[in-house]
Amino acid sequence: MKMKQLLSLLMMGAAGISAFAADGKKENGILVVYFSWSSAQNTKQMAEEIASAVGADLFRIETAEAYPADYNQTVRIAKEEVQKNARPQLKTTVTQAEMDRYDTVFVGYPVWWYDAPMAVYTFLESFDLSGKTVIPFATSGGSGLSDRNLRAKITATFKDGLCIAGYRPGESSRRQITKWLSGLGFVE
Repeated sequence: MKMKQLLSLLMMGAAGISAFAADGKKENGILVVYFSWSSAQNTKQMAEEIASAVGADLFRIETAEAYPADYNQTVRIAKEEVQKNARPQLKTTVTQAEMDRYDTVFVGYPVWWYDAPMAVYTFLESFDLSGKTVIPFATSGGSGLSDRNLRAKITATFKDGLCIAGYRPGESSRRQITKWLSGLGFVE
């Protein structure tokens, strides 16, 4: 293997992206990226279920400065970020060349103030996603999928997303995810 390919694969592995063939080509061209905050990690668990079902690579969006563990403090910060249209700095990301290896990007997040967390925008706006398919999914405490702003701010082809209010891992959530993925043509 050439040194350049080896270094590229090592860097992707360090960033949490690892399912490339040995020759550096994409295996299935599907990436699941997600932001998850709470101690329950509901969005993370949903992302892992989706990635497993479709055979996708998985990448976690993390902010450079972690949000507080306290719910009320995080709610206050999230509200301020939305009001300021902030773009928090990320702890890690991927390069445009790495992103170019994917045709489909599932984007997961908890719904904060009727929108995706601003960290999700920081991540997505770092890339040229034109020509890609973006499929949002979300967890929430009761509100529905908030992807209107994503669709307005990100240039990509969007497919219908899924929001599971009160998401809990288990058979019921798995059935909802499988039905949704089936409707999108990813699973039978």
